[in-house]
Amino acid sequence: MNYYKNNTNHWLYIGWENSYPKSFVFMGGALCAKRPWIPSYPDDPKMESPQENNIIQYVIDLNKKRYYPDEFSIEQKKKIKWKIDGGIYPCISSSWKAGPIILTCHHFARKIDSKNAIIIFSKITIKNTTKKNIDFNFLINSNKNTHVPLKKDPDTNKKNEMIYHLKLKKLENINLQFASNVDRFLRRETLKSFGNFDGNLVLLKKHYTDELKRIARPVKLPNNNLISLYKNLQITLWSSFVKETNGDIELRGSGGNPHTFYQYDRTFSHDVPDMVNQFIKDGDFERARSIIESSYFQRLGHELEQNYIDAIPKYIVSYAYYLQFTGDRDFFNKKTINRIKSVARKISFYRTRKSKKKNPPIYQTGIMRKSGTLDNVGDYLLVDNFAAIHGLLAYKYLSSEFSLQKEVQWAEAQIQDINTCLNKALDNSMARRKLNYYMCAFQDKTTFWKRGYDGNWLGTSLMMSTFPWNASLKGELPSGTWKKYFDRSLQACESLRKRSPYNIPENSWGAWWGHEYGSCYNAGISTQTLYSEKFRTKIIDYIEFLLDNQSAPNQWGESFDQSIDRDSWTIPAADLETWGLSFTKQAILEMCISVKLDGQIILGRGIPDKWIYNGAVIAWNSVPINNNRRLSFKISITNKYISIETSKRRSPETIILNIAYLKNKITHAQSDKGELKINKVRGVVTIPPETNKALIYYKKS
Repeated sequence: MNYYKNNTNHWLYIGWENSYPKSFVFMGGALCAKRPWIPSYPDDPKMESPQENNIIQYVIDLNKKRYYPDEFSIEQKKKIKWKIDGGIYPCISSSWKAGPIILTCHHFARKIDSKNAIIIFSKITIKNTTKKNIDFNFLINSNKNTHVPLKKDPDTNKKNEMIYHLKLKKLENINLQFASNVDRFLRRETLKSFGNFDGNLVLLKKHYTDELKRIARPVKLPNNNLISLYKNLQITLWSSFVKETNGDIELRGSGGNPHTFYQYDRTFSHDVPDMVNQFIKDGDFERARSIIESSYFQRLGHELEQNYIDAIPKYIVSYAYYLQFTGDRDFFNKKTINRIKSVARKISFYRTRKSKKKNPPIYQTGIMRKSGTLDNVGDYLLVDNFAAIHGLLAYKYLSSEFSLQKEVQWAEAQIQDINTCLNKALDNSMARRKLNYYMCAFQDKTTFWKRGYDGNWLGTSLMMSTFPWNASLKGELPSGTWKKYFDRSLQACESLRKRSPYNIPENSWGAWWGHEYGSCYNAGISTQTLYSEKFRTKIIDYIEFLLDNQSAPNQWGESFDQSIDRDSWTIPAADLETWGLSFTKQAILEMCISVKLDGQIILGRGIPDKWIYNGAVIAWNSVPINNNRRLSFKISITNKYISIETSKRRSPETIILNIAYLKNKITHAQSDKGELKINKVRGVVTIPPETNKALIYYKKS
């Protein structure tokens, strides 16, 4: 009874933090509670698809016809209903029709602390949609000791099959409930003792509701879908934590792709620091620290994994964020500081050696060495240089905080020198190509053209380096060619998209690997456009593109094509890309609020014009700001003024309200303490720390 045929295109993980291996459910409601084989990376590159005996499948036999959710059928994919409970909680439901019957499968995982066991609770609802009585068989390819019935036992129980002989009156429905032990060491009667599906679902929701209250969270947004998305992605990221036998906590890439199911169920050197940084920005400090302290993370700064040079400076950036937001100076003992220093020197080590020639070859210019950071065949890459500058800015900050003046001077000299070398390399490559914009690689762009359009690769460079926006929050950036041509290069991405033969839609950066329509990194790529005055409000469009093009509920492939039917699950390649999900969360957060090293808080930098309407509200609770403090704020919009309310702040926590719509529209701004400083041309209002309420009056265009 294998109707999946190793189809791996449409599935969702259901698991629990630190547990391993993860269970998953398919689009049609089938369940794989336990994986039979766990790859060992990098020693064992073998990929695995789930086998028939590991998939619990549900089938209905009615009137000599067999019904199942044929996920290979385009027509069936259009009809399957697939969703997450409330859009937030990891209880997955799938509904499909079997003639006059609607079958709905619900599954979630929950940890039973008393037994240190992960239990999958399942509820199968079978409904007769007709006004006639019907008799049918309900088949499950598992026995009652593995997929344990909690209410009604099957009429027939075989070694690998349960059969229910059911009769439903007109419009009647029946619920069958089951429990499955992921680790398979609990007896049947023990599983039945943990209660039913509904009771455990209540406990699951309470657990995650309580956890979400501990971190930054959106309360009200003009697009409320972003609120549930933000929360659900956080829960998904928690479930991607894996506790190794040595006690290490790992944050896995945790997905796959259509043909290599478990390929990404591993760590990646440049993914992990970025995800750690997002945990810090959310105020999830304990989890972030558990990753930073792992032996895996400690290797990142000293070993070049996957030829990803950008991972080296990112190691330092994570430490900088940790100090900035927690204020935990005790964490930085002498050993830790020396380790960070040695990693900073690695950045210099991975630079090319400079020549005194007027126009030296690219490998003698002082930029970062050739790498495979963009999964290319190897080139001198923009991303590695951007990442190096960001990492050195982070090191400069850390050195300053711990009074290492010589290191501050060394870092500053390196920043300026790399920036100078980078600008010269950009000048030369633009002149050679006769372009007024720059791309992602200096030597040979053809390797990228073969894999997709170059706009994607430039955008991915910004995402991977978290430059220039996030780097700029650490202080003033060195400038030059990269800055002068930044907007022009972003504009070129749009022009290239329109000219691309790959049918890349508006508000998509494209992708690669044969599917160029879109990518899970779409929102993350857009975040660094916050640095641009021209493009900073476009972030919302890139997020909403993802919401409109889901491969699975709140999931996207690394690359995916256009859906055949907008309301169906006909987009290929659903996989769990935790890095992309983390960047999507960052995009939602930072378009509303960002925090600088100096304590300034920037509100509204990425808020789009379409959010400025009477009755709109943008509200967040418990957003981390510097030194282990939190900020809650509410922006309320009317046709005449914008109201700002914040929790109490202290020096130097000045708020810079920076909403693009307000350019040349502010008439005046005031608080209960008097007039506020405004810049009418830029549309900026400065709200001092002692002010928690303000009104910004403006004229609508």
